[in-house]
Amino acid sequence: MLSDKSYASPRKPSDKTSASPMSYHIREIPLNLQDWKHFEEYQESSRAFIRSAARGLRIYEPQLIISGDGGAYLIRGEDNGFLGIFKPFDEDPFSARNPKHLNAAATHLHSHRPGETAYKEVAAYLLDHQRKAGVPLTVLVKIYGPRWGSQGKLGSLQRYESHDHDSWELGPSSYEKNDVHQIAMLDLRLINTDRHGGNILVRRSNNEEGRSKLKLIPIDHGFCLPSSQPKDLWFEWMSWPQAKQPLDVNMQRYLLNLDLEEDLLILRGLGLREEILENMLLCSAFVQQGVLRNFTPLKIAKIICKLPQKQIGLGKVHSLLKQIEAVRCKMKEPLVYLFAPAFNHRRHRSDTDIPQHLAESKANK
Repeated sequence: MLSDKSYASPRKPSDKTSASPMSYHIREIPLNLQDWKHFEEYQESSRAFIRSAARGLRIYEPQLIISGDGGAYLIRGEDNGFLGIFKPFDEDPFSARNPKHLNAAATHLHSHRPGETAYKEVAAYLLDHQRKAGVPLTVLVKIYGPRWGSQGKLGSLQRYESHDHDSWELGPSSYEKNDVHQIAMLDLRLINTDRHGGNILVRRSNNEEGRSKLKLIPIDHGFCLPSSQPKDLWFEWMSWPQAKQPLDVNMQRYLLNLDLEEDLLILRGLGLREEILENMLLCSAFVQQGVLRNFTPLKIAKIICKLPQKQIGLGKVHSLLKQIEAVRCKMKEPLVYLFAPAFNHRRHRSDTDIPQHLAESKANK
């Protein structure tokens, strides 16, 4: 959680009315997402966010945040309020230009490459369809100024979300079940290899009855979407009581209706490697299979954490999508049987094996 000890005092030019020669400038990095159906909506919100950052950068310079393992900079708005967090692509924990001079010993980092984290931060926002988990708006930008020179620095800029706690500062039993499930299922789809209590923020508010309500906000997704299954995969929420509770019907429908072709389109538009796409696709298929069997988030997570470290092959991506669609529409041949015995279900199934409420939902369409 950011506090007044997390960064140095802000510096600004003496003349607020015009940009100083030493001020910072920002520009949007175009994404190859013109074929994505929500691209115009995303572009509109991202450009408004970048314009706000530009006004702030003419006054206040980026401030290195002391906490964390990699380079992350606080961006202020023109009112001196917290606006966003900028993470340069070449200052992640295992990059040579990391200003904190840390080396990455964690095993989960070995399934990622330096320079990819900024793109993965953006991917997590774009793949959080309908803002289900609440990943803050994240855009790809380049910032120019005294710290980074005329060449500028490319990175992700994520909207700052006001909050009162990090999740590990409070007892997890106080969190809303649906909040936990929404973050959990995003983590499983994206194979988030760095989900801990410090990157789930908690915001307090009052409901209509005046009672305190806690809202969870997931951040820091630079180490999602690995190219292979990492060793010792674990998610903070796996030890929380909500992980043992079943998903509600709305969440199950949301997951079963995800368009994995759309997810592939987004990831390819960001230029991520095919191995990453394959791994995301496979884990998304496991999530959908778990939903069909009415598994809890914890049970699905335990299966995904034990997946073998192997690739399924580039040529199988499209055939895999067809099989997922067959499972979702016909609900017969279980896709998961083709890749791992972890579910330990018989090979052939009938519609009676599907949770009744989902079968009825499908029949009504």
